[in-house]
Amino acid sequence: MDNRLAEIVKTAMVPYRLNLQAGDRVLIVTDTSTDPLLTQAFTAAAIALDVMPIVTMRPPLPYHHADLDPANLAAMNEVNLVHLLTTRATLHSPAGHRKQLEGVKFLASEQLTVSMLQEGAATADYEAMNAVAEELYEVMQSGKSLHLTTAGGTDLVGDITGRPSWICAGRVEENPGLDLNACGFPDGEVGMAPIEESIEGTIVWDVSMHHCGLIDEPIVAQVKAGAVVSIEGGAEARALEAFLEANGDEGSRIVCETSIGINERARITGLVREDKKAAGTVHVALGMNTDTGGVVASRTHLDGVMRNPTVVVDGRTIVRDGELRLTD
Repeated sequence: MDNRLAEIVKTAMVPYRLNLQAGDRVLIVTDTSTDPLLTQAFTAAAIALDVMPIVTMRPPLPYHHADLDPANLAAMNEVNLVHLLTTRATLHSPAGHRKQLEGVKFLASEQLTVSMLQEGAATADYEAMNAVAEELYEVMQSGKSLHLTTAGGTDLVGDITGRPSWICAGRVEENPGLDLNACGFPDGEVGMAPIEESIEGTIVWDVSMHHCGLIDEPIVAQVKAGAVVSIEGGAEARALEAFLEANGDEGSRIVCETSIGINERARITGLVREDKKAAGTVHVALGMNTDTGGVVASRTHLDGVMRNPTVVVDGRTIVRDGELRLTD
């Protein structure tokens, strides 16, 4: 027996306690590249909570937010929660959106590692985090303009008038105005999709990004009318451009999301699953956002994280140099 299993089962219970009751059924969707200890931990956590686990396995998806196969999709409507315990994300896919519209609830744990269940974002106080999320949500929900800057060179503006915000803090919440019926684990963010054609400026991703990992040389993207028109930088910028050329469509270069991390225990690991939740970071995504209040239908969705941002909503600074400032 791997002794680490005894250490991580307690943490694995956290999202199930937040989203399930005794007698419920959870579908754990995994793949052949996921550490089997994680599958064992969540299966054991479900059984300990009198929840029935159903586990499926398939080869890894070709890229983040690609569609799952029909067999997995058919099983989703028969359970109370679908736990995406895969090496690549799939929530923001056409099928993921369709299933959320059908009422399926999702828990996204792509890129999860055993280490993440031993320390870091998964071990946070999720009740306290949800209280912070609600305060930040109210500010963004009522906002009309958003201005994002970083010392690294990001300078991005967008109109958020009428666009709904969302909370992802470990509990599947009803998010009015959105089709989103999901949360993550580890988790901790509040976000929104600005009006796409209003977004202008420069994005500098300097922490990590889907399909790129840790960013050594910042990726610099110029944005006009919501679309990325140029990408510059080093190896990571070339990797991003190559991915978009190989897998992208008309929506893949559209700025689709700006979200603020609120998890005080989250670490920078090179894996977006945890990095984008770190308190005071911001991640800006490209691609599909029809489930989060936007209009971009795409087969891709890429999150990129930046450090030490300043976020101003309607003239009010809610993040300053990477510190949440809701009490200002």
